[in-house]
Amino acid sequence: MASKSERFTSLGKIQQQHHERALQAEKEAQQVVDDIDMSIAKVREYQQDYLNSLNQMQEKRASSDQLARMRSFIQQLMQMETEQLLQRAQAQKQVAKLHAKTLHQSQKVRMHNKLVEQAEAEQLVHIKKQESKHMDSVANTIFVRRTSNV
Repeated sequence: MASKSERFTSLGKIQQQHHERALQAEKEAQQVVDDIDMSIAKVREYQQDYLNSLNQMQEKRASSDQLARMRSFIQQLMQMETEQLLQRAQAQKQVAKLHAKTLHQSQKVRMHNKLVEQAEAEQLVHIKKQESKHMDSVANTIFVRRTSNV
C-alpha cells in the first residue's frame, strides 16, 4: 500500500507537468504577440517610407495616376496595420487567459508541495512513535530478563 506522501508525490509530478505545459503555452502565445508587434512596426515603417515617396512624387508633379496608385497602396498598408492591431488584441487576450491558467497551475503546485510536506511530517511522527514503542518493548524485555535472572 502506498503511503500518503508517495501518493502525493505521484500527483505532484502530474501537477508539475500541467504547470510546465501552461507556462510553455503562455510563452508561445506571448511570442505570437511579440511577432505581431514586430510586423506592425515594419508596416508602420513601410507606411512612413511610402508617405515620404508620395510627398516626393507630389513635389516632382507626378501623374495623378501614379499618385492615386501610391495613395491606394498606402491605404492598403493602413488597413494591414489595423488588421494586425486587431490580431494583436486577440493574441494579448489569449496571453492573459493563459497567464491566469499558469498562475492557477502554479498555485496547485504550491498547495501540493505543502500537502507533501505535511504528509512527510505525519509519516515522520508515525515512525518516531513506532521507534519509541519498539525501544520501550526492548527496554521492557531487558528489564524482565534482568529481574528474572536475579
